[in-house]
Amino acid sequence: MVLTRFFAVLFLCFTVDVYAQTVFPQQEVNAVLQMGFQQQRSVQATAQLPTNTPLQRSVVQSHVLDHLSALNKGEAPVGLRNANPVSTQALDTLVVGFVPNDTVVITGNWTHTGPIYVLGNGVLIFDHANVIDTGDVYVFGSGQLLADSSNLFFPQAYFYERFMLVVQNGFVRITNSSFNYSGMSHALTVAQNGRVEWDNVHQNDWTTCGLGNQGSIEIHGCNLSGEYILSDSSSSVFTQADSIILWHQLPATALINYSFPQGDTIYNYQFNNTISGVSGLTYDVTVDSCHTVWWALMPVNGSDVTISNSDIRLIGAWFQQGDVANVYGIFNNSNYANYVTPLTDRNLHLINTSVGTWSMYVFDSSAVSIDSCQLGEVGAQQRGLINGSNFILDGTGGYYWSTDSALVFGINTICYTTCRSEKKSLFVLAYSWLPYLYPSAVGNSTLICVQNTLPYDPIPFDAGVAWMANMEQPDTASVNAFFPIVGSAWIDQGPVGNPVDFASYSLYYQFPSQSATWFPIVVDSLNEIRHASLGNWNTTGLQPGTYVLKQVLKNNYGDSVEGFKVVELLPNPLDVQSVAVDFGVLVFPNPSTGLFQITTTSDLMAHDVLVRDMQGRVLVVQKQVSENAFTLDLSAYDAGVYWLEMRDDTGSQFMRLVKE
Repeated sequence: MVLTRFFAVLFLCFTVDVYAQTVFPQQEVNAVLQMGFQQQRSVQATAQLPTNTPLQRSVVQSHVLDHLSALNKGEAPVGLRNANPVSTQALDTLVVGFVPNDTVVITGNWTHTGPIYVLGNGVLIFDHANVIDTGDVYVFGSGQLLADSSNLFFPQAYFYERFMLVVQNGFVRITNSSFNYSGMSHALTVAQNGRVEWDNVHQNDWTTCGLGNQGSIEIHGCNLSGEYILSDSSSSVFTQADSIILWHQLPATALINYSFPQGDTIYNYQFNNTISGVSGLTYDVTVDSCHTVWWALMPVNGSDVTISNSDIRLIGAWFQQGDVANVYGIFNNSNYANYVTPLTDRNLHLINTSVGTWSMYVFDSSAVSIDSCQLGEVGAQQRGLINGSNFILDGTGGYYWSTDSALVFGINTICYTTCRSEKKSLFVLAYSWLPYLYPSAVGNSTLICVQNTLPYDPIPFDAGVAWMANMEQPDTASVNAFFPIVGSAWIDQGPVGNPVDFASYSLYYQFPSQSATWFPIVVDSLNEIRHASLGNWNTTGLQPGTYVLKQVLKNNYGDSVEGFKVVELLPNPLDVQSVAVDFGVLVFPNPSTGLFQITTTSDLMAHDVLVRDMQGRVLVVQKQVSENAFTLDLSAYDAGVYWLEMRDDTGSQFMRLVKE
């Protein structure tokens, strides 16, 4: 019997409050942003990475870790919690097994928009089918999904948008078929007696799979297998498979003294409690005749682990059960002769062992501070907290993320991958540099970007919210003039929408050496600004010196963030026709159509000559000029006012140039 069922009122779907406004941690945000600004002023980065650092596929994704954490605590998997038979979803959601003995067979070309649920004793069969599905897949309650000689395409707008969940005796068998996820990583979770079998599967993209709570997977023949988190009482078998990362989760009960096989071609490998030097585990993994196999560890706080004579591709430390820890001085691509990691909540001892990438994962209510490290991936979930500052995230393990209701601060960070908030989390990124990828907010999360150097503006997806507070220019200005403060002040929502919106922004300045008072430049402007003038700063009557600009960005709930920028005010240049008699410098003609003759009336030591525009940008630099007469050519620049600076070891002298 062939049945294709599409329901207007559907069974088993997410219960999501899209527009929930969570409590904004105003005081904590203010304190961390202020601290980050002070760090930026006082700490000079010493770590350097080449600008061509390669980006690797993301290693551990928060959906999978979230599923595993819930399942290992005996909770229902995410996506099946609070399931309501009368909940509504998209009109084309497919449910197989809503009635007994329900079987759906799909052949040929089939396009579907929305999630797929296979439950009860329902069976969904793809037989020589070309499938395009823009939803997630849930197989549970003894449901079965079978695919043979089919092409399964799950389009994604961003990595890990789609996932498959196989739990509660659900069964999935894929034979002689292929997966395509738009060239991006995707998630698979197998637990609660769920079973997955792949035979001769071709993958276009990377799979991140979590195994736990008696879930099992067997892969016999796959070109790009992906990464597998081995935990709890799961079992897994890999034969004739390529490109596998095996994450050995090592719980608090683990007592390990072990050496992993050398090389990346593996025969007859097994890891479980029967192996010498391994105890405190309940899972089992077997690998035979597989190529490009990488070893990875996930030690949990409380574990006791010694690894010798091994090449470890990745170590991702877990912080669970309200753990509080400081992470410092840990660096990727390290060789350890005899090293005990500076994590006081566990024993992790490495002897004659190399580690390619270190990552940190913060669970439940744990709180972790990260400083002075080079890491591959960092993320927090549930109600976890990360205070990250002054470290490098090189992207060799994944990305920088928050999910669930977690709170993450990334301050003064160099991030060669991307940053992302997910679900209902809050991510504050400030005074950081992302040279390659845009930050984003997905789900119903909030991403706040303050005073960063970004290649692209942040992007909100789904019902996410992205804040952008940035003062780009000027870096220098002069007294007794008007200078535009160029930057951005906006709050955007994803395509689903969100009630959190832009309200206003304000600008202030302060001369810290003389006063703690903030003087207004712009107060409560109601206009969103994108890489344009935020306001004009009138420096008339101010003294030269170091000033601080402050930008305050507010949303319509009264929440706000503050960003700060240092600006150097230069001394007041002379009037247009004047001669710098004290310094013996003459500029003629001034104004000029482009060519300015600079003449000295006394001996001139070697100077650096600079010309700046009104925004303080340096346009012309002539090093170590020692002639008594030389020409400055500003013909290529627009008419306007420019500043001539002649600088030597004793200081600088300034004049104003006017180009007609």
